[in-house]
Amino acid sequence: MNLILKLIMILTFAFCSKLNASGIEKKVIELGQIVNVPHQKICASILSTAYEKGKITYHINILPGWRSIFETFKGNLDGEVCRYTKFAEEHPNLIKITPPIYFILPTVFSTKDLKLKDISKDTFKDYRVGIIKGLPGFEDYLSKVKNLESVNSIEQLIQMLLLDRIDLFITSRINAIITMKRMGTESKIKYSYSPEKFRTPLYHFLSNKFQSQATELQKILSTMEQSGELNILQKQLEMNEINQAKPQ
Repeated sequence: MNLILKLIMILTFAFCSKLNASGIEKKVIELGQIVNVPHQKICASILSTAYEKGKITYHINILPGWRSIFETFKGNLDGEVCRYTKFAEEHPNLIKITPPIYFILPTVFSTKDLKLKDISKDTFKDYRVGIIKGLPGFEDYLSKVKNLESVNSIEQLIQMLLLDRIDLFITSRINAIITMKRMGTESKIKYSYSPEKFRTPLYHFLSNKFQSQATELQKILSTMEQSGELNILQKQLEMNEINQAKPQ
């Protein structure tokens, strides 16, 4: 009799454990995406493909950048659609999924033909330069700039350039192209230069509560990268975003 009771208890425990594990596995993963940022939309579309391949249930919350970070930090969100690699250092509870799903290509824009061929720490020192706050990759190269304007939006940079308050601005290539098209200013800003060495990878970040899903996503993204599917998808989504941008 005791043996039967023990067997029943063991089976019951195993069944409940399986239910609990199943509940964890089937939990909807809540992700944060920054509002009105083209590269974030591209990252979200790439993730949609990867999550669907892995049959992983997810939901994307479109929020201001600071709010997305705050909700992730508080544990109300389970991860970020895409962020720079340094994000992992600031949020050790998140897993950086490799390979990167997209990238930022910092680009110099101007109304003048600057004829830049290479970038050094002296390149911009005599220019009036505008940048987006938090732009990665260029910090060391702006250390000698005497007239540096740091703003919150590309729209501000474009307006400052056209009003001759700055000589050039540096920001993400894809984000700037789409913003200029929406503002109808692409014909006025004729010069651009994208140093490939400043290409900055963007990674998907997921809570360490989802180890198995993170492992699965890494396998899927690695396969997509090796087959060339990821690169093709990136280019298709870029063109879609550019073609959909209309003057406002």
